[in-house]
This record gives sequence, structure tokens and C-alpha cells, in this order.
Amino acid sequence: MASCTEATEYKWPVTDLDRVRRYLLLGCETGTFYGDPKRKPEAEKSVSLESLLASEKGVELVKDLSNFGLSNPIVQREFALSAYLQCARHTNVEVRQASYSNLDKVIRNSEDLLQFVALVDGFGQGGTGWGRSFRRALADWFNKKDPIQLARITTQHRRIAKKKWDHRDVLRMAHVKPKNNGTAMVLKYLVKGLANMKEAFPDDSLQDDTKAVRSFLEAVEEVRKCGDEQRITALVEQHRLLLDHVNPAYHKSKELWSALVQHTPLREILPSLGRLTHQGLFEDQEGETSGETSRLCERLSNEGELEAAKLHPYDLLQGWKSYRAKKSGGGDKSKIKWTPNKLIVDAIESAIMKSFKFIQPIGKRFFLAIDVSPSMKLSGVNGSPGVTAMEAVSLLAMQVVRCEADYRVMAFGKTLQDVPLTPEMNLEATRDKIGEVPMGSTNISEPLKWALQNKVPADVFVVFTDCETSFEETSPAQSLREYRRGMGIDAKLVVVALASNGFQVADPEDCGMLDMVGFNTNGPELLRKFAKGEL
Repeated sequence: MASCTEATEYKWPVTDLDRVRRYLLLGCETGTFYGDPKRKPEAEKSVSLESLLASEKGVELVKDLSNFGLSNPIVQREFALSAYLQCARHTNVEVRQASYSNLDKVIRNSEDLLQFVALVDGFGQGGTGWGRSFRRALADWFNKKDPIQLARITTQHRRIAKKKWDHRDVLRMAHVKPKNNGTAMVLKYLVKGLANMKEAFPDDSLQDDTKAVRSFLEAVEEVRKCGDEQRITALVEQHRLLLDHVNPAYHKSKELWSALVQHTPLREILPSLGRLTHQGLFEDQEGETSGETSRLCERLSNEGELEAAKLHPYDLLQGWKSYRAKKSGGGDKSKIKWTPNKLIVDAIESAIMKSFKFIQPIGKRFFLAIDVSPSMKLSGVNGSPGVTAMEAVSLLAMQVVRCEADYRVMAFGKTLQDVPLTPEMNLEATRDKIGEVPMGSTNISEPLKWALQNKVPADVFVVFTDCETSFEETSPAQSLREYRRGMGIDAKLVVVALASNGFQVADPEDCGMLDMVGFNTNGPELLRKFAKGEL
């Protein structure tokens, strides 16, 4: 990426690759993120994708897709699939080869694989798109995986209904030749079913590793068809099966969830806590804490599990606030209510604090400027039900203070005023300390002017407000350019308007500016990528 201090007018030039990255991660090319997808304007087709591919830079795009993976929640999945398809079918041999050699990195679950195969099959004029390179890439996708892992992901998502593609179709078209007996067992099961697989691999021919594969596939087949709730629960617990493996008739079974809560990823459990509490899963039993409550609290307090789950403190804050709300949100048709389990509430709150230690420092100099108007304590965050603007700001400020070496936190008081935050403060103490600053007007340009006047070096300016995005005289874009010119720093500016329905401060032709309309659990990772120059 070019230096903006060397560019004309001290702008950070936006390339076609930058615009495609924006579309890939933000859903638009203009540098605006919407925390609530319902408030996002209808996105037009990315006009930069075709230009990028025409300029023979498709290999760089494939590299981005490989780094993100289509299953990453921050990725705009439909656009990513379309972009990857165009790379895979490009006339340039290097782009095609890069696409196929990275298939297993871009596509990491079987649902995305089936979607991609369906798109490839219908791509182009006249042909089916099933060339030798594509078949080889598909064979590698199946063969590179550990047989048990392959069995897990392919049995979770067997078919995509709209396109009517399943793994049997893919394997028959691609002529995949398995490289070991474990993989051969999985492929035989997917194409011919359990009986044929068992006939092809009798008991006396199995080694310990292939016995485990066969046992897993037998369990998967049984939970799909079994009508015995206790047997289903036992198999789910024994083989660590997930909800997608189980007969849908039992998806609301309390007994089933008593097993699932032990190993289902925490990221998937958090949004379901209210419903599970409503169903009685965490009720005390004769005055004693239920086993399900104890097991969940143990998982939430286990630092190894929190780190493996890759839960950002904001993920946990969102889960904590939603669970404490005692009722489902407006988008939930069932409108259920529950009484939160205090042990679980406390466990999530504790997990928020523990999860900060797993955040890798970004390594930039941060300048935070915070709106302290009373509405910050009352306004909800668009995209984060139950979270107030001040709670969101406090947590994100805590991340900078706890994880970064060089930062400054100020608030829009009568003048810009320092907020003395320390790494030892918890969420409540951080919120209270920010709230001590007397309210002043929020001028988005002021932090840039103040930092230039006082010669304060900063790489990333972040302005937090609820919906006040006004400025006086000099625009934020102009103030940012003046700061870059005066300090000789490739500085960036992010304006996070947590309760806004829409605004535009960022210059769409400056890659060093980002508007965030609302905020959600994808926000922290997008902020990280922007600060590091990856967005």
C-alpha cells in the first residue's frame, strides 16, 4: 500500500483491490460499515471486481480469500463466492491455478463447497466447467483432511436444497480417488450409504483409526433415524455430534441439549442461552445447581476453551446483555421470556474480563475521542441488541488500554479532556471514569486539530459517538490531510456512530478513512484489519 504522505493532497489512494476488499468485508465499496444489516442500503454490484481481474491481479484477490475463508463471519459470503468463482474460471492460467490450489483454504466447510460446486456447474456458456484442474482441486479438498474431520463436516451439511447438490453428486462428477482407507470409508458412505460402506470395509479389515471412522459414521446414521431420545443423547455425547447431525424432530429436546451444551462451540451456545433457559435446561434440581449449569460455567471459566473459541470480549458482552434482557429480541418470532440463571450471568461477565488476554496487540499508536453526552448512556447500539453506546465504547476503550502500548484516550468535554483509564479497570469502572467528564460539543474534526497543534503522534484516530457526526469549519477529511502533512504520519480516521442510522464522514477516495454506522460482533475484527492496513 502506498504512503499517503507521499501522495497528492495527502490522501491514501484507493485501488481496485482496496475497493474489492471493502466490498468483501463491508458489503460496499465506499468505506462504510453497517452494524445492522437491515439498515444497509441495497448494495450495487462491485464495479471494481471486473477491473481487478482484467488487470491480472486476481492472484492477490485469491490470497485475500484464502486468508479470510468464506466461513469467516466478517466476510460477505455471497460476494466472496461470486468473486472466487470468477477467479476460478478466469482466462488467466495463474489466477485459475491459484484459485484451485487454495480451494481448501478458501472453502472450509461442506456447505460452502456445495454452493461453490453448484455455481461452477452453471457458469459460462455451454460447458459445465468440470475440467481436470477443478476435479483435482476437489479431490485434494477431500483427501487433505483427516478422515474423522472429513466425516464431521460432510455429515453436517449434506445437501443444498435450492441447487439440489449433495456430496454424492460432487464425488461422482469429480471422480475422487481416496488416498487412505479412512477417507475411502467416508466417501463410500457419502455415495453408497452405510450398508455398502460396511460391506466394503468388514470388521476384520479395520485398524484402530478406521474403526473410529466407522463408529462415527454409524453414530451419525443412527441419530438421523433413531426415535429413542435417550439413545440419541448418548450417541451425541459419546461422539461429540452437533445439532446439525440430529433428527430435526429432537432439536428442542432438553435431554439432547444436556449433552450438546458440553461440547457445542461457545459461539453457537451464547445466542441460544435464553431459549435453553426458557426450556428449563438450567433449572436447579431440588435446590442443587443443575449439571448443565455447572458444565457451562466450567467451560466459560476455562481460559483454554475461551482462547480456542476465539471469542472477542464484545462477543461475550453481546451474549451477556442479550441473556440479561430476559426476553427475545424484536426479530425473534417466538417472543419467549426467561429468568436468567445468576451463575451463568456471573460466568459470562467473568469471561469478558478473561478474554482480553487473548487479543493480539495491533501495534499502532491510538488516539480515542469519546462523546460523553447523556444520550450515550441511553442510546442502544444499532446491530447489538441490549448494548448501550457507552457500554460498547467502554469495552472497546478497555481493549486499547489493556492491549496496546501507545494510546491516548480523550473525551469531548468543554474542551478535549484526557480520560485517565488504567488496565486494571473493569467495565463498570471504565464506564464510570468516562462518565465523569462534563459534557461538551462533539466536533469530529477536533481530535485531529488538537493532536496536530500539540504535536501528538498517532497512527489511528477513533471517534466514538452515538449519532452526533457534525464538525465545524474544517471537514474531518481535510483535518486528517492537514494532520498527515504536518506530522508526516500515514494516519487513519475511524468514526464509530453507534446509534446512527446512516452518515458519511469518510472520503470514499481515501483508503485511510472508515465510517461505522452502528456496531456488531464483526466490528472489532474490522477495526483491527483497518488499523493494520488490511481493509
